[in-house]
Formats: sequence, structure tokens, C-alpha cells
Amino acid sequence: MLQDALTDGRARSTNHLRRFPLTIGILACWIVIVQLLFGLLHCQDVWAWTGRVIELEDGDSGKALSGLTIIEFRLYGIDAPESDQPYATQAKFFASRVALWRQIDFKTLDRDQYGREVGLAYVNGQCLNSELIKSGFAWVYQQYCKESFCKEWAVLEGLARSKKAGLWRGKNPIPPWQHRRQASLTNSNGALDDKPQPAIEDQYHGNTSSKVFHSPKCAHYNCRNCTARFSSRDQAIQAGFKPCAICKP
Repeated sequence: MLQDALTDGRARSTNHLRRFPLTIGILACWIVIVQLLFGLLHCQDVWAWTGRVIELEDGDSGKALSGLTIIEFRLYGIDAPESDQPYATQAKFFASRVALWRQIDFKTLDRDQYGREVGLAYVNGQCLNSELIKSGFAWVYQQYCKESFCKEWAVLEGLARSKKAGLWRGKNPIPPWQHRRQASLTNSNGALDDKPQPAIEDQYHGNTSSKVFHSPKCAHYNCRNCTARFSSRDQAIQAGFKPCAICKP
């Protein structure tokens, strides 16, 4: 009986060892599957969806058809003129020329209060968000533009201002968020009791050579290289400019 027990034990050990490589193989397969799934999820995070633009409401928002789903989207970090503002038609026309009825790759960064996908739209590798800024048909939306590339966009806006591209040809253009705020006050109060707020002029001029910006009271405010225009101190700093040590803006 002892001999039989030893023989049976050796047989069980042999069977166990034979199954061990099979178990390791199954585990390895599961690891590969999990890695592939993770990679797919990562890709979906980087390029959330691809679709064809079928409608543009204005320069920075519209609708796209992705598969059988219509997705409403808004371009991240920028603000184009409202429909009742100057250059609204031109901004929409520019965006339409680049993206309407074309395929876009859309990287979703957020979702707004209206349920729209908020992100970056690419057409043939060209970022529509930054192209609108560079061509002078949108502002950098400083309140919400918090990504690292927003500093680069602020520089593009400053260059568009200095070249008087797009809406910057107008006299003291009003940012859309200020326009909406004033319209909201008008609608809530029926009519504003005080006089309409005047357009805010460029508060700071930046020297594109020294990368220093100045306030209107500074003697260097209108220097030869002070062609960059900024409506706020934060915008100038985001664009990589330093405050003047004399006027201390």
C-alpha cells in the first residue's frame, strides 16, 4: 500500500507541473488583453472622437456627425464674436472655410453646462482653435483657458492685434464675455440706468524686443517696438512679458 501511495503522489505532482505552464500562459494572455484595452481607452482619451462638421452656429461652436450620433461641440479656450457683434459673420465664415463638411479629430477636455463637448478641433492636423486666434477672429478666453498652450495662444493674439488682423481692424473691439454680461444686465433690468459702458481700450503695450509691458502712464508706452497689445495684466504675463520696473503696471 505504501508503494501505491507513493506512486499516486508522484502522478499528482506530475499532473500539477504539467498544468502549471498552462496556467502561466492563460495569465499572460489576460495581461496582454488588459494592456490592449488600456491602450484603446488611452487613445480614446487623446482623440475622443472623429466626425464630420455639419453645422457651425458661430466661430467657436457647432455640430458634427460621428457615426450615427450628432455631437454638439465648443472650441476650448477661445471666444469668437457673438452673432450681434462686429466680425461675427467673418469669424463664422473663416471657421466654415476650414472645417464645415470636413472631418475633424476632436480632443475633448471638458463638457460645458449645455452638455457640449469642449475641446480642440483638428482638421488635417491643423488646430482650428489656434487658427481662429492667429487670424484675428477670436480672443483667448482667459477665464477658462488654463492649459500650458494658452500662453502660446496669448502670444498669437498679441501678434494678431499688432497686425490688425481680423476683428482687430475695428476700433476697440469688445470681448464677447463682456458683451454677454452687458446684454444679461440689460435683459434683467429692462434697461440700464447709466450710460453704456465705453469700449475698453488696450490697457498695456508690450515691447516685442525686450518682452516688457507698460501701462498708459509710462513714458515707454508707445515705444517703437511696443506693438503687442494686452487688455489685462494677466494676459501680458501669460504671453511671456514682464512688467516694467519703472511704471510697475
